Amino acid sequence: MGWDMDYSQLNYSELNFLIEFIIIRYMKSEAYLSDLCFFQVQEVNNNLNPDKFSTIVRKALNKLDNDEYRIFYEDYFMKTNRYWWQEYYSKSSYYRIKKLAMFKFLNCLHQ
Repeated sequence: MGWDMDYSQLNYSELNFLIEFIIIRYMKSEAYLSDLCFFQVQEVNNNLNPDKFSTIVRKALNKLDNDEYRIFYEDYFMKTNRYWWQEYYSKSSYYRIKKLAMFKFLNCLHQ
């Protein structure tokens, strides 16, 4: 996405905030693209390229393994039950997998 960052310098809260921001923007881009298709509107502003952004995020999400994707899906897309993970993981496993997934996701955005 055009910048290099050492994500290891961020704490868990900062990583979580950054990923939430990216996922919210991704969902808005997807909705925008859906509206473009529905109304058959041509994209006019080249500075705003939701298609490219959505593609980059989609590719990064596809790089996550099943457990990583489940955590991302439940935590960032569904947000229905804060403790959903207790059915699948111990607390330490959940946070370990989530943190690894966060780094993996952010690093995949740059490939």
